[in-house]
Amino acid sequence: MQYFYSFKKLLLIAACAVLASCGGGGSNTGGGSSSGADVNTAGLSIAADKSSLAFVTLNGTPSATSDVIRFSLNGAPANATYYAKVESDNQAVFNTSASQNLTSVTVNISTTNVTGNVDGKFVFKLCNDANCGSVAWSRTIPYSIRTYKIDASPISITAFQGGQAILLRNLGYKEAASDLTVRAYADNGSKWLSSQIDSEGRLQVYVDGAGMPRGRFNGTVWVGAKSMPGISLQIQVIADIGAGAALPANRSLDFDASSPSVIDSTFDLTYQGGQSPAWTAYSDKPWLTLGSLSGQGSSNVAYRIDGSKLADVPNFTSDTAKLTFKSAGLDDIVYSITLSKKLPEVIASSPYLLHPSVAGEVRLRGRGFLQLGSIARVKMQGAQITSGTIVSDTEIVLNLPGLAIGRYPITFELASNLTAGYPGIFVASAEALPAAMLDNVGEKKSIAFSPPRNAFYVVNADRAVLQQYVASNGAWSLAKSMPVSSGARLGLTADQQILYTTNGSGVLEARSPDTLEVTATYKCEKCTQMYQDYMWNGLELPITADGRVWLTSSQWSDLMYFDPRTKTFITFNPARVSLSDPKFTVSSDGSRMIVSTGSGGHGESYRYDPLDGQMVMPNNAPPYNYGAGIALSGNGKYLLTGATDYFEVADYRRIGRLPSGTGGYYQPALVSYDGSLIYASAMQYSQNTGTNRLVRLDVIRTSDMTKIGEIPLPTGVSECPTNTNCDYRGALSITPSSNTIIWAGNKKIAAIPIPRDLVQQTPTATRLNLGN
Repeated sequence: MQYFYSFKKLLLIAACAVLASCGGGGSNTGGGSSSGADVNTAGLSIAADKSSLAFVTLNGTPSATSDVIRFSLNGAPANATYYAKVESDNQAVFNTSASQNLTSVTVNISTTNVTGNVDGKFVFKLCNDANCGSVAWSRTIPYSIRTYKIDASPISITAFQGGQAILLRNLGYKEAASDLTVRAYADNGSKWLSSQIDSEGRLQVYVDGAGMPRGRFNGTVWVGAKSMPGISLQIQVIADIGAGAALPANRSLDFDASSPSVIDSTFDLTYQGGQSPAWTAYSDKPWLTLGSLSGQGSSNVAYRIDGSKLADVPNFTSDTAKLTFKSAGLDDIVYSITLSKKLPEVIASSPYLLHPSVAGEVRLRGRGFLQLGSIARVKMQGAQITSGTIVSDTEIVLNLPGLAIGRYPITFELASNLTAGYPGIFVASAEALPAAMLDNVGEKKSIAFSPPRNAFYVVNADRAVLQQYVASNGAWSLAKSMPVSSGARLGLTADQQILYTTNGSGVLEARSPDTLEVTATYKCEKCTQMYQDYMWNGLELPITADGRVWLTSSQWSDLMYFDPRTKTFITFNPARVSLSDPKFTVSSDGSRMIVSTGSGGHGESYRYDPLDGQMVMPNNAPPYNYGAGIALSGNGKYLLTGATDYFEVADYRRIGRLPSGTGGYYQPALVSYDGSLIYASAMQYSQNTGTNRLVRLDVIRTSDMTKIGEIPLPTGVSECPTNTNCDYRGALSITPSSNTIIWAGNKKIAAIPIPRDLVQQTPTATRLNLGN
């Protein structure tokens, strides 16, 4: 079918249009044919704005596609009328429509039956009659139909902060830039996504990481045909924006006996995408330093680990230092170095107290000993070690000559030349301390004895004072006195280096054992969270050989300890439920602790080993009477429960029972350092006052559980005139040398030398296996 449009020259001139004013509508499947060559018999001057027409189909979109051509006419005779006609080949269905102002012809082609590329032609004619029997002018305009089959699958692009990334996708035709339009949208509204079509007919998708955080981002690229406004396809864009710079994997290393004092190394800092920005860096730990704190672009970064600055890192713990790199417009990146400090260390020695001029054997317990490789790397300051053996990673046996009175620190030779070892083995007189009756009115709860100083410490609760008594030249004297809180408790570390006291609500004080001055104060916020303060419960501060200071509240409570390595208070609950009124008993060398629980009747007991920091409740642990309490030998090997039954702690083998008539509920008992003797207190009841008082210590030999003697206790040390809330027992303690009893009552403090025939007979320096 053909379409004709008639118009007069006057109208054409007025409208400045020719053929366009003669356009019409309808469809044509190619009826009529082109004459091939252009015709111009009327001398008309007609100009077209295009030499060809182009049509586009997009991924088989069943829709019409259009193109517009514009003509202009000059030189037509006056009052002439012409008829327009458009003819096409038969390769596509088309129709035409004139513009409203008669200046253009829109040619629409239906793409429904177009399956591939098409090249054809249109003939535009201007006829003298309606039937177009006479052609005044004609022009052949070629056309093409390009069928685009675009890959619309998602595009994934990896980019880096501060850099750009591009992905190219072939669209099929070099003419794509003139046929198609593209638009890019980022879901978060930022400007990181853009797109265009290049001269090679490729879709270019850009991701710009400048100012972008790291992460995954989504966007969309819309591709449409210029000849089909409103019709387009969407391509999802997934952009992963990574750090603008890369670092190697974080490093972990051990700092042990073989480590040098300074460790130098390097790593590569690599900027991505050819970037070369300026950077600055810093370390958050003093033991890790950088060779340079700034640089430009990718660099080989030098760093140093300084072992001399590891003092604040607790041994057998890890510390992580972070090197942070900063560049403008990029996220900070961090290189981490985790250092595990594993220097050989001694936790306890057995025995820790020797008698002068007596050769013997000492066992060191600790960890990391196998790193030493040779016993020659174990040194004793002030004396030569006769011989020794590294038994295991946790035990060393030293054979020592007879030593003079004093302190002998143990040290290890390390590749780093850093100090690692043990504060010392002490040598103190084997002679009993002088007898004394020291006036000191006021309630006293605990005593701490220091063999190297021949001194003991006591807190007078009524007078709120901490006191140090020293034995010298055969007599005792009050050497120092310092105010403390009235409810203060005290404890001395096994290495004799720190005297701890409590002060009020939730405060632990570290003091010099020599001056009594406070050297450090630690606030325990957790301690006041229960209705009773952890700092107030109990008689003394239990301190184990690993330096932990143990605390508890009364009634139902967790356990808590102060860790001297980290300077923090840590809740510890072996039962995973609140314990009923727990109490602590620690051996004098700090090598073992028993925690007893239960109100009345028979309770449970837990055993703590400072070597591995584990607290266990053995299935075969013996029952005991809670009210009577328990006592440990100084070396932690033997346990008296309920003031009646005696056990070997290693396997809880029952050794025997106190003889009839000795010991009893609520009567304190003491055990010698080596466990060979028990000193069980005996009390006497007064009908006149209705009160009790301690009158003697029954001495029991544990090898056969036989009473071998008595030690009378002086009167007037602790007195209760009436049956009131008065503690007649006071604080009863035995010195680590097991040769003197110190009894602090509410009236006096008594130093009671133990008769020679009632002192332990095993030399203090004999071999004692703390592993059992």
